[in-house]
Amino acid sequence: MRKSQSTSGIRPLRAGIAVAATAAAAVVGLAAPAYAADIAVTLTPTQAPTAGGQVVTFTGSTVLTSIATGVAGARWVASTATCGGTYDIGGGTTGGVATKTDANSGTVVTPALAAGSYKLCLYATNTTGAIAGHSTTFVTVVPSGTVPSPGPTAGGDFTLTATSAFTTATGTLGVTYTAAATTCPDKYTPAAPAIIGTAVRAGNNTATVTAPNTLLVNTSYQVCVYGGTVATTSSLLARGTGAMTVKPAVTISPKNGPSGGNYTMTLSTPTAVITNSTPVALITLTSCPVGYVVGSGVDPWAGGVTKISNSKVAVSVPAGVATTDPTAAYNVCLYNGAAGALLGAPGILTVAPALSFGTISVSVNGAGANPTGGGPAQGGTAVTITGITGLPTQGSIDAGATLTARLGNSPITGLTVTAPTAISGTTSPHAAGDETLTVTTAAGSATTPGTVFTFSYGITSAPNTAATDASVTVDVLGSGFDSLTFSSTAEADASDPPANGVGVFLVSNEWYALADSTNSIIAAGLVAQCVNVTKISDVELICTLNLADSLDSAGLLLAGTEVPQGAYNVAVVNDSDAATLTVDANISRISSASVFTVADY
Repeated sequence: MRKSQSTSGIRPLRAGIAVAATAAAAVVGLAAPAYAADIAVTLTPTQAPTAGGQVVTFTGSTVLTSIATGVAGARWVASTATCGGTYDIGGGTTGGVATKTDANSGTVVTPALAAGSYKLCLYATNTTGAIAGHSTTFVTVVPSGTVPSPGPTAGGDFTLTATSAFTTATGTLGVTYTAAATTCPDKYTPAAPAIIGTAVRAGNNTATVTAPNTLLVNTSYQVCVYGGTVATTSSLLARGTGAMTVKPAVTISPKNGPSGGNYTMTLSTPTAVITNSTPVALITLTSCPVGYVVGSGVDPWAGGVTKISNSKVAVSVPAGVATTDPTAAYNVCLYNGAAGALLGAPGILTVAPALSFGTISVSVNGAGANPTGGGPAQGGTAVTITGITGLPTQGSIDAGATLTARLGNSPITGLTVTAPTAISGTTSPHAAGDETLTVTTAAGSATTPGTVFTFSYGITSAPNTAATDASVTVDVLGSGFDSLTFSSTAEADASDPPANGVGVFLVSNEWYALADSTNSIIAAGLVAQCVNVTKISDVELICTLNLADSLDSAGLLLAGTEVPQGAYNVAVVNDSDAATLTVDANISRISSASVFTVADY
């Protein structure tokens, strides 16, 4: 009996142990489910932006057969992780829903995710439902990049912005442009039908992209940026969140203008797309809205647009287009009416403080300032000109500010801003004469009303010595020779003086004063003529000087009469019979560079 009682007393204890063990097993099973109903599914597309919103289709045999509501639970986990056994302990990102299409498929919208590779976990419900399936293919999440709207012109640059996408980027980045509805390959794939291009890192969040010339106007593209240009190796760094449409360029003229507006420019499109009778324009420091917007932070202006044709309008620039900085770049946006579409990529109007002239003062080669200056036609004169307002900030030229200046049609080289109203530089070659000053900045150009600088007719001749009976070829350097006509009629013979036209002569010092006062080259001190003049360029000519023949005071040739020994000057005369033959304007100036010595040593 005791033995029997002892045996029967132990049984409840054993039963209790068994129950506990079963409960423990259930808990363990809950933490690590057996996935008996876990169906494998595949995903398409396999790429999504970090911002989320990508519709992904999943497909797997009978994966949603038991789900009657049509709405399942969805979680995303790292591609290397395991899906949780139930939705509430899924361990993935913030939960969502999957919409049932049929027993074998459905769709899910990606949430905002960090860049990486993700697996989809499906559940019977989006509360505590059991695991129903998981993906065997993965979705690659890449940084979402914003692209301009409208897009750039083909061949132009634009900025793609994607948070932290380019932190480690170096060198040239690869870019592909594919059909708008496609996704970007995970690796750089420069094969057709993709169009390839390049970009450079501009910062952790931005890349400067150059749109290829082969992009089609008014066509939308998906933009994909890679860490390099090595096919099948360089990884995807970012893609546009939407398609980018390449727009034709709107051409503006002029491209520069003064601060404060009040002038007119024209806007032109490459094709006849301005069909509205009342097009509007927007001039703004921000990007062009897709549709015309009054207010909203842009310069709200639509007036002053006159339609010229279906491809051209005139625009009156308002006073509000202004800047106090050295320059400001305004976008000029053209719309096909107040409710019409943006007609092209914006033209860029560069605005700068308006140019004007006060009392001009010119300092030559460091000498005192005068209302006007002067120097040789060959250039090389250092000048400082004051009395100009609207110049770029001192030192800003090297930073890319626009500044040029010219005397007549010859540029002042080595130009610098030496004071708020002063520029300095060096004259370049220019034909003899009085010239105005023209200054150009990003505001446009302005020209002084009167003379600022006088170019004298200076030359350099070589050789500068020869024997009394020698015949030498003289090389003459100067400026403005292109406008002169040298002919045989300007050369002396045995019975006639030098004819009308241009001539090169050997003269004494007294000849200059006499020629200037009598307006004729026939004057005392005319020694010889350099004949057979050949013009090499605007700044060089050659001629033959035969010192065995000379000229008398009437300009007649004295054949066989040698030029006496002595120091003379080579003079270029632009017209032997000018109505006003004046030194500097018509006759090359006397200088040490034009001295010619006749001697037997």
